[in-house]
Amino acid sequence: MSLNLDIEGAVATITIDRPEQRNAFSSDMWQAFAAACETIASTPTVRVTVLRGAGGSFSAGGDFDDFAALTSLTERQAYLREVLAAYVAYERLPMPTVAVVDGIAVGGGCELAIVSDIVVATERARFGLPEGKVGLYPGVAVARAQGRISPRLLDYLIYTGRFVDGETARDGCIVTITAESSELAETVRSLVSDIAAQAPLALAAAKRTAMAQRAAGSYQVTAEDIPILMTTADHAEGLAAFVEGRSPTFEGC
Repeated sequence: MSLNLDIEGAVATITIDRPEQRNAFSSDMWQAFAAACETIASTPTVRVTVLRGAGGSFSAGGDFDDFAALTSLTERQAYLREVLAAYVAYERLPMPTVAVVDGIAVGGGCELAIVSDIVVATERARFGLPEGKVGLYPGVAVARAQGRISPRLLDYLIYTGRFVDGETARDGCIVTITAESSELAETVRSLVSDIAAQAPLALAAAKRTAMAQRAAGSYQVTAEDIPILMTTADHAEGLAAFVEGRSPTFEGC
């Protein structure tokens, strides 16, 4: 399995387990992620959900092989609906979510951190939104930026494609807490214990209120724009350059 769900008492843990691809999400994994969230949401004992990656990465986001396999606008629209449904299922979990980032969190992986309620990062964490390098943009991050992360940091990540470390991400409000790798397990254990000790109905009500403020419908523009960008020559060039290990040459078409 490339995605594992473990529920132990009050804690549900989703582990992204595809280290050979830096935990990039295949199409099947987005579906499995949404299904895991549905299972968690229907398990009344769960009071906190932890999301982490295996093998030294958090997640590299969407798998480029899946992008390359999409040949029509209809297929691209269906793919985006699938991806966004996974994000919505995760965001709508009725309990707090904790992302544990020890390694890279780029593209969709960075966006998973952004939509988490709390993010713990180590000195090995790296965050980035390099979608512009393949002719796309991080629609989830843009839709969820307001009131969650620094717009200055968001602009920097989107417009440069550069990565930042955990400390910089904390200053820009992507990260909540930083911890040394040697202290990560205890930091997460203590954090999860404190969350699980809170009144669950109160925390669920707080999440519902927060989601109402963030307007889940704001993904509509993303669902429309990105499939169209996937039809451009620049997107094809960006993917080819990535596979070939070279810098892309974009023509704006």
